[in-house]
Amino acid sequence: LREAGRCSVAVNWYESILVSDPSLLEALLGRAECLRVSEDREVLAIAADGFRRIAALPRDDDPSRWRHANLRLLDVLRRAGVDDRRLAARLERLRTIDPGISGR
Repeated sequence: LREAGRCSVAVNWYESILVSDPSLLEALLGRAECLRVSEDREVLAIAADGFRRIAALPRDDDPSRWRHANLRLLDVLRRAGVDDRRLAARLERLRTIDPGISGR
């Protein structure tokens, strides 16, 4: 549903899944992906929380997922109005952990 552009329906499914298993990574990521395009700061906070939880997992478990979650988190924080200098500093810290990480 999410990949078909039906995020409003997908979010409901993700929410119901997360009630029974709040740590299911696929549901956390899917919900965050759907919510990240919102203009509402409360919704962006929920998206940021999902990306933050995934980004906090050990990088070595899944480097691609770790990079994706961290970059999406930066994007959500930017959309929420966090200062660009803080975001740039955070990106540089991520690059010291993983020199292959890209981003703006």
